[in-house]
Amino acid sequence: MHNKIIPIFKLRLLSVFISLFFCTEAINAQDCANIDDFTTVCVGSSVTFPAQTTGTPAETTNPGNDYGCLGSTPTPSWFFFKVDTGGSLIINETNDNNKDVDGALWGPFDSLDDITTQCGSYPSPIACDYTGSSTFSFNIQAVANKYYVLLVTNFSHAPTNITLADGGSAATTICSPDIHIKKTVDDSTVNESDNITWVITAENKGVLAASNLVITDVLPAGVTYTSHTGGTYNSVTGEWNVGNLASGSMETLTIVTTLNTGTAGSTITNSITDVVFSEQPEANFHTDVLSSEIKVYPLAPTVSSPIIYCPNATAAPLTATGTSLLWYTSLTGGVGTSTAPTPSTTTQGTTSYFVSQTAGNGLEGIRSQINIIVNDTTDPITPTLANVTVDCNGTLISPTTTDACAGNITGTTTDTLSFVEGGSTTITWNFKDGNGNDI
Repeated sequence: MHNKIIPIFKLRLLSVFISLFFCTEAINAQDCANIDDFTTVCVGSSVTFPAQTTGTPAETTNPGNDYGCLGSTPTPSWFFFKVDTGGSLIINETNDNNKDVDGALWGPFDSLDDITTQCGSYPSPIACDYTGSSTFSFNIQAVANKYYVLLVTNFSHAPTNITLADGGSAATTICSPDIHIKKTVDDSTVNESDNITWVITAENKGVLAASNLVITDVLPAGVTYTSHTGGTYNSVTGEWNVGNLASGSMETLTIVTTLNTGTAGSTITNSITDVVFSEQPEANFHTDVLSSEIKVYPLAPTVSSPIIYCPNATAAPLTATGTSLLWYTSLTGGVGTSTAPTPSTTTQGTTSYFVSQTAGNGLEGIRSQINIIVNDTTDPITPTLANVTVDCNGTLISPTTTDACAGNITGTTTDTLSFVEGGSTTITWNFKDGNGNDI
């Protein structure tokens, strides 16, 4: 059981500080499994950072570690360093508001991979402080070419700036700028003529500044430069002149390009090819992400829609302009067929068909929709009927008219066709197209 003697006034002020300063905290590494969030410590150069005031305790995020004397691990901040020359190594912690800060130190580790893979199973720390004091000092015998992990916790939860400084060490650590490069793309599945946005971030996670930093990102074939924001970038040479990058600083370059016609079916990779600055780094502690990849899908085929048929008309197979067409009966899902369907016209209504095209590498694009409308809502043409004279032996011929779908239609009547010599009779003729339209 770990006990800590804490002045009473510290407990009384705790909730006040949290409520006043909750929104101003800085974010430091809070998980020992994520080395890319760590900050390096350098003997001979102090590191000052805002203390965490909130956050998940280390024993909750990484419950398998042996935290030694630490009875609690609130608001954690993780650091690491690599020893160059072995010997006595002294780390002194102070903070400007004299708040209760604790710490623990683990090592040695053979590699950065060991730090992350063993996170959750760290053994007992080689140095530990949980005294209730605002300062602590660790003095260890550091082994050359080995890595060490430092956990700093803010027991007070109150805002303060914590400084880690060298206490007169005989050992030395690797001290250099540590440039962490990350490249992303806004959409990895795109179509020809789309705008693509590439984002490059450069962050210095080392304790020393980098000067004259230049990152080279030559745009790949298949894209055309449109614009950029966030610095000096030469789209011809691909050089992004970052300049000086202080410890803990980050710069961002955003490049907008347009996909060229003819790129459908291709996979385009945009890679950073070079990172240089004046200070020769002795180690790159963080994992760089230097490339982003996009797959270019073909556009939807060109189609004519809607196509209108009369009921029971003879329909033709559907057509579309594209490559390696696949036909569907739904906008998404289903199994496509390369055989173009022939619409049915037996039933009035609207039926939708869908078609896609497939480019190289089996990349299938989005589907175009074709609506087939089968209907007849137009009445037959009203004919102009002239008076007819019928003799005693004559035959009355039924009149005809035309219809958009039925063609020629012969009139019918329900009137009695009996005539009186010398008289006249009015006959009403009805014309039906068979599709519900009549006059």
